[in-house]
Amino acid sequence: MRPTSLASEGWSPTAYAGGVVDLRLFQPRLRLGLVDQTLTALKADEDVLLVFHEPPDRLLGYLHQQYGARLVIQPVDEGPEVWSLRVRVVSPPEGDSSGPNR
Repeated sequence: MRPTSLASEGWSPTAYAGGVVDLRLFQPRLRLGLVDQTLTALKADEDVLLVFHEPPDRLLGYLHQQYGARLVIQPVDEGPEVWSLRVRVVSPPEGDSSGPNR
């Protein structure tokens, strides 16, 4: 069942090149790896919708630390039942073909 706010804005899974990853469906120990795999598979200017059951504050810190300016992150829903983020990969700076800042 889709959250009302996403549906009311014309939400559809095809609106995001990387699809929708509902992290509520996965065990906590698997979520970070799934996010990393998903973001690694995206090309520049592609995006994904990440859905959570609680505010994604820790994940936001991780994404900023690991990916820096390679991601544009926009809140889509901000609770109280569901939180979601649109995460878009932007082109890396000239001469930088690396993935995450590891």
